Amino acid sequence: MTNIFLSVLAGSISVSLITVLLIALMPFLDKRYAAKWKYWIWLFLAVRLLLPFSGTDIRSALQPLQQEKIQQTAQTQQNNTSMPLRKPARVMVELPVQMTAPITVPSKGNRIQTTLLNATVMLWAAGGLCFIGFHLISYTRYKRQLFRTGTVIKDRRILCQIMQLKQELAIGRSVLPIVSADAASPMMLGFFCAVLVLPSAEYSAEELYFILKHELVHLKRGDVSMKLLLVTANAVHWFNPLIWLMRKEATVDMELSCDERVTQGADFAQKKAYTETLLSTLHKQCTKWTVLSTQFYGGKKVMKKRFQNILRKNAKKNGVGILLFVIFLTISLGMLIGCTAASEPAPKAPQQSEEKEELSTDSFAETEPSEPEEKVTADADVPDIVRGEAQMWTVEEYQHAVRESPGNHYSDWRIESLAHCYTYEDFQGMVLQVYRMNIEFLSEQPEDVFLVGGMTMTEDGWVVPNYPNSRYLIFRQDGDTLTFLTRMFENDCEAGDETFTHDLEHRLALAEQSQETPTLTFSQEGELCTLPATLIEGNGYTFYQPDGEWYPCDFENWEDFEEEWKPYLYDAWTAWNNEDVRFWIVRFEGRTLDEAQKELQDKGYVKIDDRMLRQDGDTVYSVELKEGQTDTWCIFSRYPVDAQEGYGMQIHAIAETFAE
Repeated sequence: MTNIFLSVLAGSISVSLITVLLIALMPFLDKRYAAKWKYWIWLFLAVRLLLPFSGTDIRSALQPLQQEKIQQTAQTQQNNTSMPLRKPARVMVELPVQMTAPITVPSKGNRIQTTLLNATVMLWAAGGLCFIGFHLISYTRYKRQLFRTGTVIKDRRILCQIMQLKQELAIGRSVLPIVSADAASPMMLGFFCAVLVLPSAEYSAEELYFILKHELVHLKRGDVSMKLLLVTANAVHWFNPLIWLMRKEATVDMELSCDERVTQGADFAQKKAYTETLLSTLHKQCTKWTVLSTQFYGGKKVMKKRFQNILRKNAKKNGVGILLFVIFLTISLGMLIGCTAASEPAPKAPQQSEEKEELSTDSFAETEPSEPEEKVTADADVPDIVRGEAQMWTVEEYQHAVRESPGNHYSDWRIESLAHCYTYEDFQGMVLQVYRMNIEFLSEQPEDVFLVGGMTMTEDGWVVPNYPNSRYLIFRQDGDTLTFLTRMFENDCEAGDETFTHDLEHRLALAEQSQETPTLTFSQEGELCTLPATLIEGNGYTFYQPDGEWYPCDFENWEDFEEEWKPYLYDAWTAWNNEDVRFWIVRFEGRTLDEAQKELQDKGYVKIDDRMLRQDGDTVYSVELKEGQTDTWCIFSRYPVDAQEGYGMQIHAIAETFAE
């Protein structure tokens, strides 16, 4: 704990020097460079403040890399007694010796000895916990109050504007809009589930556009999380007033850079309208607020600075050079400055030290790196394609075991044996070659491994994850060419016997069947997902639907479905895992695509890309139009806002396969 505190102290000193330099250069930087570059600098410094390392730690990490060079230099200078080897200079801030002197604290039955340094460390830790705890509790209480007094926004004008701006800013995250009388100004809340809060007020279309765009820019950049980063850095360095000042400047630059993004590409009239919107929505005094939100008011001086920055006509330069310079300067100061506790010098023993140094140098020179252990032990006649498939299977099993059985503490893998074991001369008209393999995983804590299901373990901690020698690779042979067919796990039979052959026939039949089964591929929550699908034949249409994901449902009692459209509804499905997710097919007979779009727009839908969307509270309604020969088909769907990247993408993939 003491070492961590000393590292934190060293980092606080180095970042403080850079903070003073940046504040001194602020007038110059504000005129020449965009605010986002200063904002990124503050964020980098906050990250540096949370990394508990000092210059001594960096040098220790780099020491093995420099050992060879130092050794060569020592050999070169061995004949020059007048040129001793010099260490690189660095600044070491030493704490007074009184900090480490024991202090006796009397107690009832005994005396407790501690040091002033230990007491300081405990005070530092307690202060940091109180700091971060105060802000987290305040944030939680304020958020609960807003939710208790606020209501979810259902105004279609606001919801449509949010949806259009999310599309414009390429925001994929869902956001819950609420209105609350306790909100002093518009703000964004939430680290995981974003909440957009608006005060109880009437806004013009122009004001609404600027307010929503400003807050959604905050959402896109993750500024709420960045504020948590800054507050955490301030909590660790609560004893340093310059870090408080750094957080304040970072908050101002956050707003300046957000203003720059909102007004990017706007003319002077639009920028002026934006400043008027800010002036009318930001209150001069906020009695209820939390630093862990995008709610902001910095006083008249800061607001004047924001307005000047928005209305500035001259373009600002790219500040990447300044950012790189600060990064270089921070790393350099981190390596230069260190903190240590002063102590009495130890008695010197020159002769013994020289002997130890000589022994250490000789040992280093004679030590040679050991050869890496062979991970695949295979017979000499095993082809490379077999080795590759065996290694791929082993890595997959190893990654699965590490993920699913963390208590076994696996750290490495190897193929203990790999050899040819059987040949099928005529298996359904094919020549098949069968290879058997055995795999092992190395455990760092063998005493914690619980052996079940045929598992075995060697004395040096190598574990067979299931029955030994029970894995088989099957290849088809065509002349000298091998083609991989399938994998098998058999622990109660041998290759070539009746049971093994029957299981092999079944495995190959399943593989052939899976190749013929249609699949539906789509991006779900950022990952590519492929599911087996079935062709659904409706009344005049077809589409592919993932197996086991949906079931047909009765739509007669749907409260959220317009009565006037029920006569046109054909079929409907509901997701097995979520009854709030459903889609249904509607046929607009005799209507063109444009006529169907106009009718949907009259119902509050907005066309975004290839879909018509409408949001009602935390529910999204989506329509995909398909133009037929004489009619227009509509694939309607509804799902929660937070399912937009999940079920929303799956329904979109289903609609893509729709055909008349």
